[in-house]
Formats: sequence, structure tokens, C-alpha cells
Amino acid sequence: MRPLPPRAVHAACVLLVGVGLLFSPASARAEGAWTLKSDLDPDGGMNCSMDTYWEDGSKFSIFANANRFVGFFISDPAWSLQTGQESRISFRFDGQDFTFPVKVVAPAAVIGNFAADEGGALKFLERWAKSWEMAIVFPKGGTWQVNLKGTMATFRQWTACYKRLDRIARENGGAGGDGGGAGGSSDGNPF
Repeated sequence: MRPLPPRAVHAACVLLVGVGLLFSPASARAEGAWTLKSDLDPDGGMNCSMDTYWEDGSKFSIFANANRFVGFFISDPAWSLQTGQESRISFRFDGQDFTFPVKVVAPAAVIGNFAADEGGALKFLERWAKSWEMAIVFPKGGTWQVNLKGTMATFRQWTACYKRLDRIARENGGAGGDGGGAGGSSDGNPF
């Protein structure tokens, strides 16, 4: 799959930051269940991610790496998946679904690629940054409710990180190939 073009990500970032200015300063600073993580060392993983975790060890991240791959990572320690398995996951906001392909990369983890539907990815990021709640819907019907409080502020930080990441990657020739809610799933394989 081809990477999401940096211009498209940058355009979405500019649009969302502009939309964010319409919110009151208090809501922009609201602390939520999201954290920003980054590794901008050309000798390291070179990535920027927005992460949320559940008490059972489950995790959801939206990330970009130095190879201009923009995607998401979902893990649950209770899963027992077959590496290489492919499926689809939907993200639901007020009844509207955004569906993307995923690939199992470890027995308890999948990675999804936003470039599979570039237009849908940009709309997803806009809804994600502006909404209060989202559901991750798995193929067998299981859902995780995801608290999106604080995502606009985290998205602004991620946008700045992504711009630095892109600049550093261009200067250093890229990188290697790897570059809060109810959570959890009791099903060992929700796909």
C-alpha cells in the first residue's frame, strides 16, 4: 500500500488546527486520556504517536513514521491472533463508520493503514480530533468505547511532531521499515 502523502496530512493538520481555534481555550487545554510520544532520533525508530491505554493493558495509537506511513496500532494482551492475518476494523462516530484494513503483526497486535482510503483517513482524523467519543468495531461485533477528551490538543502536538519528523527524515534519508475508554476484548480473536 502506498503511504499517505505528507501534503494531505499537512493539509488536514492545518484544517484541524484552524477548526480547533473555534473551541474555547479551556477545551483546547482539557486533559484527556491521550498522550503524545515521539522518537525523532534518525538512529532510532523515528515516529510520532498519539496513544491511549486501558487498565487491562490494551492500547490504541495513531502514528506516523519517517517513511511517511500514517496508520494505527491496536493491541490487547488477551488476543491470540495469527501473525499475517488480514481483516478490517471500523471506527464509529455518531453512527458513521470509517473502515480500514489491518494486518496482524504480533499475536496480540494489529496495524492499520490509513493510505488504503486517503479521503476516508482525512475525514477520520477530523472526526477523531473534534469528537468526544468513538467506538472501535471489530469484525465479529465486539466494540471498544474510546474516550476522545483531549484529542484536539494532542492532535496539535502530533501535527508539530509530524512536521519535525518529516523534515528530519528528508535530511537523513528516511528510516527503517518499522518505524482511554472501556477497552479490552474478552474474545481471543475478535477478527
